[in-house]
Amino acid sequence: MKKIVYLLLIVLTTFLFAACGNRELEINLDGVSDYFEITVGEEKELDISKSLEKVIINDDVISLDENNVVKGLKAGTAYIKTLSATGKTKDKYEVIVKSGKYDGVIKEDEIGFDIISLKVGEAKLIQTINKDTVISSSSDCLRVEGKVIYGESVGIGSLTIGSELVVVLVSEAETGSDVEEKVINVSASAKETLVTVLNYKEGQNHDYSLYAFGSGVIYKIDDDTIYILTNRHVVLGHEVLYAYFEGTEDKVYCRLLAYDDMVDLAVVAVDRNKISDITKISSCKFADYSKARVGEFVMTVGSPFDFEFSGTTCLGIVSKKEVYLEEDINYDGAYDYFNKYIQVDASINSGNSGGPLFDLNGFVLGINTAKIDSSMADNIGFSIPSDVILLVLDRLENASKIKYKSLGISCYSIDMILNYDIKYDTGDFQNGVIVTNVLEDSFAEKAGILKNDIITEINGVEIKTAKQLLYEFFMANIREEKEVTLKVYRDEKYIDLKVSIEE
Repeated sequence: MKKIVYLLLIVLTTFLFAACGNRELEINLDGVSDYFEITVGEEKELDISKSLEKVIINDDVISLDENNVVKGLKAGTAYIKTLSATGKTKDKYEVIVKSGKYDGVIKEDEIGFDIISLKVGEAKLIQTINKDTVISSSSDCLRVEGKVIYGESVGIGSLTIGSELVVVLVSEAETGSDVEEKVINVSASAKETLVTVLNYKEGQNHDYSLYAFGSGVIYKIDDDTIYILTNRHVVLGHEVLYAYFEGTEDKVYCRLLAYDDMVDLAVVAVDRNKISDITKISSCKFADYSKARVGEFVMTVGSPFDFEFSGTTCLGIVSKKEVYLEEDINYDGAYDYFNKYIQVDASINSGNSGGPLFDLNGFVLGINTAKIDSSMADNIGFSIPSDVILLVLDRLENASKIKYKSLGISCYSIDMILNYDIKYDTGDFQNGVIVTNVLEDSFAEKAGILKNDIITEINGVEIKTAKQLLYEFFMANIREEKEVTLKVYRDEKYIDLKVSIEE
């Protein structure tokens, strides 16, 4: 049986394994006595004895006064530990400090420019003052989807951002004249964006030892902060995080801003003034996932197996553009959701988790996450595609999370029914999904979905498998859509059903 293994390197232990699904998620906070969230500037009084000795981990994120009042100082994750008379940890409080309620706004990054430079094949997230205010007014060289703009062809275009007209210069992306030259150029530039993320946990006598590490990529640098994208499972269970910058060889403290419970992504931040030479690092550019092709060359970059191998580059191809995998996020043996991945044959090893997958233009096409761990499989690795990444970056940067909902059905893919001779009447259908059960009081039941309905489309997207249906519904959650439309075949005719997911 194949196993999907995350690529995080666990020091002196084993690998983390994952499978997949779609249900309510319970986050495992083993060892935490209390967990709460506050925003920057907010205060909260803790109900603990003032006589107990207290230790703060990540004291730049929160402060704690003599009256046990916690105050949020900056976005990130911190811990407060109370110690017994013998010096052992009695209770541990996890505090998530958010920059503010997510409203489509990056507070620190207000629009103040009038020219954007973009390469053909590049995707760029526009972080606007107001949500959904990017409108394309010149579509010959640009494409706009939500708040992401894509370079389609060389030319000059324009955008309307709020009330502002912005000129966009789209130029050719060319890193070399042949494959070898492109690989050499991308390998050199990748060093400036590559980070190794080090995860420390408390051991005996309150000292901290390296628990695990993975890879990461710098995606944004502003006047104060360097933002790094990595995997959720790289930072999970951390108490202290450090980042090693390949370009400067600096190893500095970083703070977790947020991770997404359902997409295996996280953002950590480093204070810019901690870097010895800021000119030796840079932020990455994202690729237009829609332009990716099976067979095109891609490169994985990261820190496989040992810190000594940081910066390792491997060349391969896109083996399959869309693979839908089951995920067991909290490791309880039950599927939590389905997600879409790019399958590649470029070598991916443990420790590569969170590292970038580059195309030969030097754009990040995905974040390396998992591989099939089997004696019968070689070089079957998976990356989270850039279109998913760009949808969640704003929220992660603001330490805000999405409230995911479940559709509330059980279903079979029709191709599975035909291939495995399962006893369901699918008529002349070769693709689609047949509903086998509808949960009581679910979104599906309220929309009028019935057992034996055949679902063929969701929001105009043709559905071939159950995994694809659950993934597209999952993406509607990420886009914060208020409803989805399902095309259903019932009683020898098609009907459209509106599923409200606003509550």
